[in-house]
Amino acid sequence: MLLSFPLVLSAQEGERKAPVTTLSVLSATALAQEAEAHFLNGEENVAARLYEEVLSVDANHLQANIFLANYYYLLAEREKSNLESDYHKLRKPTRRQRAQYHDSLSGIVSSHYHKAKVYLQRVLQLYPSTGAEQTIEKIGTLEANLR
Repeated sequence: MLLSFPLVLSAQEGERKAPVTTLSVLSATALAQEAEAHFLNGEENVAARLYEEVLSVDANHLQANIFLANYYYLLAEREKSNLESDYHKLRKPTRRQRAQYHDSLSGIVSSHYHKAKVYLQRVLQLYPSTGAEQTIEKIGTLEANLR
C-alpha cells in the first residue's frame, strides 16, 4: 500500500504555508516483504537497503533488525577473514604491514561490526536471545583487543 501526503512546515505569522515535499511511504510490512524477496533472489545488498528503509518507518521491526545484524556481522567476518588470510601470507611482516593490518582491522570493527552490534542490541530490547548476547560479547572482545 502506497501512502502519500504533503509535508507542510509551520510558518511564522504573516507567512503562508507551502508544501515542502511529498513523501511516499510503503508500509514496513510491504517493505519487509520486498526485502525478503530480494534476499531469496540472492540480492543481499538490495535486501539490506530495503530493511534499512523498514527501520526508518518502524525502528522496532524485529525481522529487519535481525537481518541487518546478521548481514553486517557476516560482512565483517568475511572482510576480517580476507584480511587475516592476506596478512598470514606474509612471511615476516614489517612494522608498516603490521600497522596497516591493525588499521584495516580497526576499520572493520568500527564499521561493520559496530553496525551489527547496534542492531543486535535492538534485537535484545525486542526479544531475548542468547545468540545475540554471545555475538555482542564477541564483538566487544574484538573491540577490547584492538585498544
